[in-house]
Amino acid sequence: MGKFWVHLLLSIAAILSYGLVGAPDAAKAQSEPQPAGQTVTITEPNPIVKPTDWAYLSLKLVAAKFNCLSQTSLLPTYFITHDIEITRYKFARALFDCLSELSKIIRTTDQKTQTIKREDLEPLQKLQEEFAAELSVIQSTRSHQPTPTPRRPIQPSDPIYKQLQLAIKEYDCAPETKNSNYDLGNKELKTEEFVAILKGCLQRVNQSMLSDTRKWKLPELEPLVKLESEFYSELYD
Repeated sequence: MGKFWVHLLLSIAAILSYGLVGAPDAAKAQSEPQPAGQTVTITEPNPIVKPTDWAYLSLKLVAAKFNCLSQTSLLPTYFITHDIEITRYKFARALFDCLSELSKIIRTTDQKTQTIKREDLEPLQKLQEEFAAELSVIQSTRSHQPTPTPRRPIQPSDPIYKQLQLAIKEYDCAPETKNSNYDLGNKELKTEEFVAILKGCLQRVNQSMLSDTRKWKLPELEPLVKLESEFYSELYD
C-alpha cells in the first residue's frame, strides 16, 4: 500500500489541474489566543457513524459513482450497504480503501477520458479531514505489517480449500476469468492462485451488495469473513 493518503486529494487535484484548497493550518489555529474568560472543551468524536450522518451518506454516494467499495473488505461494505451503524474505525477502513481505489483509477486513466471532477473530490476531502486520525492509524498499521510467511501449496484436502469451494457455491461468486490456472478444481493451488480466486469471490459479493442484487444477512457471510481474515495480508497489502 503506497504512502499517498495524506496528500491524496491534492495529488488528484494536481493531476486534474485543479487548485483545491488544502486542509486548515491546525498549528496556526491552535496558536491563536482564545477570548478572555472562554473555556474551550475538547471532546472525542462520536465513536459510531450512523446511516443518517453526512459522512455515511457522502461515502455511499462516492461508492455508487465510482464503485470503490467493491475493493474494500467485506464487513465495512456490509454495514454501509445495509444502512447499519458502524464504528469510526471500520468506516475509515472502507474510506481508506475507497481512496486507494480512486488513486489507482487516476493513475491508470488517460486524462482525456478522466471522469473524476472537482465536485467529486470535495466530499472526499471533507471525509479525509474528518477521519484523519483513523486513516493515519490504518496507514501505519498496513505499512508496518511484516511480510506474510510464504505458505505451502494448498491441497484439495485442506479445510480452507473446501471452505472456498463451499463459498463459491453458496455466494455464487465463481471467478469470471477463463484462465484455467485460476479455476478452482480438485488440484493443488499456489497461494497466489488461491488468493486470486478468493479476492474475486469477495469482490463479487461486495458488488452484489452495492447493486442491491441481494441483501445478505451477517451470519450468512461469516464463512467468507473468516476466509478473508485468514488471508487479509495477502488480499489487501
